[in-house]
Amino acid sequence: MSYKFDYVVPVGEVVQFFKNGLDGGATVGILTAINEDGVADLVELPRFGGMVIPRMGVRFVDDPWHLSSPEQSRENGAWQFRPATTFKPEEKKEETKKTRELQSAGK
Repeated sequence: MSYKFDYVVPVGEVVQFFKNGLDGGATVGILTAINEDGVADLVELPRFGGMVIPRMGVRFVDDPWHLSSPEQSRENGAWQFRPATTFKPEEKKEETKKTRELQSAGK
């Protein structure tokens, strides 16, 4: 049994790559190929620079295969989508005639 996606994951998607399967910290990966089961080829961007590292046959983190094949999982690694980030844009203050008058008066 493998994991199934209900949408198309685009090649070029920036993802998190877990080198040791479900254990350890993540590095950045870029998907270069992916099938409907979530098995992907990707390139890993090393944490502190250097050459990109190709990784073949990497399964999505939620794939039950990781639990049934822990040794192989540690060899191949795992990938997942980047966590959503919250971005709060700086509030723009509306400049009014009164604001300009106070600024020009040095207040």
